[in-house]
Amino acid sequence: MSPNGSRPEVTPEADAFLREPRVAVLATIGADGAPRTVPVWFLWDGSAPILFTARTTRKWRNIQANPRVSLCIDHRPEPRSPGAEAYAAVMIDGHVEEATDRSLYDDVLAMSLAYWGEERGRPFAEAYHDRPDVVLFRIVPDRIVHQA
Repeated sequence: MSPNGSRPEVTPEADAFLREPRVAVLATIGADGAPRTVPVWFLWDGSAPILFTARTTRKWRNIQANPRVSLCIDHRPEPRSPGAEAYAAVMIDGHVEEATDRSLYDDVLAMSLAYWGEERGRPFAEAYHDRPDVVLFRIVPDRIVHQA
């Protein structure tokens, strides 16, 4: 939520962009205060990105210590190529909360089908039934910036 307590507005263009399967970059703050970035899959639910990770990862330990994060989702055509002017991005700053109201398996399945397709995605998702060692979380947006 923004400082005034409301959720940032998401334009229809940003919403459509976020619904496409794109690898995002998640930034967390490490124990030493330094930023740490990692590529991640995400699922846009219309108001927040949904992500998952093992509870033993550095990214989750960083989030537990400081839930403020930033997520950058972009489209990068090759420089100097036709269409290079079509660069676009959405940056989301916010805080993390566990998504206990959602199904880990269902969301991992939706992501894996979007990113990898049926043949590779469904078998991948099957490993995410009954996984207390994996956390599903959302980034509650404080700020959303769309560049197109």
